Amino acid sequence: MKRKFKSLKIKVFKNRYRIPVKRIEVVTIVNQVVREEAGDKEGEISVVFLPDEAIQGINRSFLKHDYPTDVIAFNLEDNPGEVLDGEVYIGFEQARMHAKEYGVSYREEIHRLIIHGVLHLCGWEDDTPPKKRKMAVRENYFLTKVLN
Repeated sequence: MKRKFKSLKIKVFKNRYRIPVKRIEVVTIVNQVVREEAGDKEGEISVVFLPDEAIQGINRSFLKHDYPTDVIAFNLEDNPGEVLDGEVYIGFEQARMHAKEYGVSYREEIHRLIIHGVLHLCGWEDDTPPKKRKMAVRENYFLTKVLN
């Protein structure tokens, strides 16, 4: 008997920017992380790729940090636990810079940031060094699955 999943709608906004991942890759990554971390949820997740100036504006307006960043995730759930609604913003210029700094491909860094953002939507936090290390281990787990 086939298992029918609830409807999780995934939207990807690249806005004509040259991002080294296809929409189907983004959808696959989001689905994989959500299914393992949150189970069979319905809802909507948007993944939006932005240049430095735009992500800095979001960072300043909502988080009171006046600098560009690589990823921001907003959980939009009204009823936590019942549905999974959220937005993940990827700063692609920061991702490109970090990829060079970390010695990984731009594509791999984009994948890591998508995973990181979705983990936040699934309840993961990285506000302390132990939580950050634990979250990095989980990111690496999914990154290995995605890249293989």
